Amino acid sequence: MILDSLTAASAIGLLTERNHPGGIYTGQTAESVIKDICGDLPVLVKSNLKDIPLYGWLPYAKPPKSSARDNLCQVLFALGATVRADADGVLRVFILWDGASGAAPEERIYEGASVEYEGAVSALAVTEHQYMQGGEEAALFEGTASNGDVVEFPEPMYDLKAAGFRLLSHGDNHAVLSAGTGTLTGRKYIHSTRQVIRSVWPGVPENVKSITDPTLVSLTNSNAAATRLAAYYKCREVIENGVALKQQDAGDLLRAYHPYDRETVSACVESMDVNGSGILKANMKLLVGYEPPQPDTTEFFSSFIVVTKSGTVTLPEGTVRIRAVLIGGGEGGEGGTHGTAGTAGGLASITRTRAGGSVGKAGEPGKGGAAGKGGKGGNIAIFDIDDPGTKIQIKLGSGTQGGPAHPPDSVSSPSPPTNPHTYLYTHVDLPLDQRGVYSSASGSPSDTGYYEPMERKTYARPGADGIDGGDGGEAGSGSFSTPSDEVLGIIYRLTTTPGKAGGDAASYSGGKGAESYFEAKYTVYEDTYYYPTAETRVSAGSVPSGGGGAANGENGGSPSSAVKNAGGKGGDAAAPAPSTVPGSGGNGGNGGGGGGAGGAGYVGANQGNQNPGPEVTESSAGAAGGARGEGSDGTNGASGCAIIYYSQAKTMQRGALMDSKGRFVLDALGRLIVF
Repeated sequence: MILDSLTAASAIGLLTERNHPGGIYTGQTAESVIKDICGDLPVLVKSNLKDIPLYGWLPYAKPPKSSARDNLCQVLFALGATVRADADGVLRVFILWDGASGAAPEERIYEGASVEYEGAVSALAVTEHQYMQGGEEAALFEGTASNGDVVEFPEPMYDLKAAGFRLLSHGDNHAVLSAGTGTLTGRKYIHSTRQVIRSVWPGVPENVKSITDPTLVSLTNSNAAATRLAAYYKCREVIENGVALKQQDAGDLLRAYHPYDRETVSACVESMDVNGSGILKANMKLLVGYEPPQPDTTEFFSSFIVVTKSGTVTLPEGTVRIRAVLIGGGEGGEGGTHGTAGTAGGLASITRTRAGGSVGKAGEPGKGGAAGKGGKGGNIAIFDIDDPGTKIQIKLGSGTQGGPAHPPDSVSSPSPPTNPHTYLYTHVDLPLDQRGVYSSASGSPSDTGYYEPMERKTYARPGADGIDGGDGGEAGSGSFSTPSDEVLGIIYRLTTTPGKAGGDAASYSGGKGAESYFEAKYTVYEDTYYYPTAETRVSAGSVPSGGGGAANGENGGSPSSAVKNAGGKGGDAAAPAPSTVPGSGGNGGNGGGGGGAGGAGYVGANQGNQNPGPEVTESSAGAAGGARGEGSDGTNGASGCAIIYYSQAKTMQRGALMDSKGRFVLDALGRLIVF
């Protein structure tokens, strides 16, 4: 039996048929992420790569649109590494060697070679990605699910909540549901980006190459990626020719014959297609002059220090580049507003000859004080600094003072700081005119602050707004019923409703309104003209008053008979907690509670005999309104800081493996083993 075709898939090819759930990465090592992507496929990660932390996001990869291979490519791009399959099927992840791995001399070159010159790239822009929690809630699924259904998200989500079914499992990019009908919601990550620019060919017409898609490019590796790509785009000359293949592979550096210049040049195998027959012919693209960057020249910002006191900082030995995040002092929070007092109830009066009753107008409840706004975080400015010297000097900016509590008709303005910006000086051992000067003044505040991914901490976040004070409660109402016997003049009956409770604030409750209030007086009037004696009973007082509004810090007060049914006092606001994270804005003050409304005055009278007496006017004042609650001051903005990321030069032995006699050691396929 003769086979006319043979189909095979390499270990890398198998990845094109596999899913990978992806997710948010917060410092997981390169080795752990690569092994998670490869699953049961054996993989070896070079020792100088395996412990590099990765930050960012990988999407949910699902064939045919994407696959685990695509997510592996993202990891390799972030590391500046490549992958090859050994003869036994084991995947090997390493950095390409910058030494010559072979040659493509004239005698092995096929006819028809050509040379192309790519257009000059003026600059390179690499997008750096950052993901932090704090986004808005979003609906992810609504409807009926079967057991085991997978819901894929268009962007990473956290804090998933299911109603009507259960979450069997989930990740940042997907959820597996049980059977049921319901909804699935989650919260978005805040995705922020920053561009790292590298000049490639200065002076040429503008032609900026942008690299935006790799989402594992973070602050730790963006400089390395930009430097690596700038070196690649610096090389414009590409040789295309057929080569009689020996042990060369894509990514190898060759000593190659130049078909036009007729000389030997150093070139990197950019790509190759191999045709098999009696001789293996590789159609190669060779990038002239390109040398793969090596680990000892790759700048991964894997270490950092946070400077929270002004002074001189000695950088670790071997520091060749720093990224300085300069954060200025935060803006102070606004002061909270005092509540307003409730007003007194109105006067009630009657002119009677036998019996009657009157109720005045209820007072108005006081308004709760408005909360102060939180202050902005300090300016954030980011600088990549080459050769900063062994010592740098940091001068931190100070925060703005918070605004005082104030009445509703005035404004609380935080005091301007005298030195809000943070400064960094490089080469402090040199004269002043030779030092580098960098300042947060060139930056700006951010609504989300600056998220430090390795520490998982957010600096320069805006301060929190305060809590509004609760409004005072309304007073109750009252009315007199018609007497049952006008002849006997039975007293009018007063019916009241309770006062309303004041408004709540945060976890504090408004004061309860009064249930009832009664005050009676008895007066004897003499009438010597028509009648010898007439006893008149008069009842007077006010209807129930309202409770005071609460403030964040104190419950509202309730009316008290000790002060004749005065409305409840508004609660006094507590001061907010101070801002302690460097660069953060001050927190806004809390508003005071409004005073409860004073109950309206009432007066009712009953003539004690059948004959009318003289006209007498009776009156009763309403209850006083509740006192206002005091607002609280805003807190000061926090002082600034400087976050210094640094990379250090590495001394590494690298090259092809040799035996004790200085001879190259080859693998089973005759390829160099490179370290």
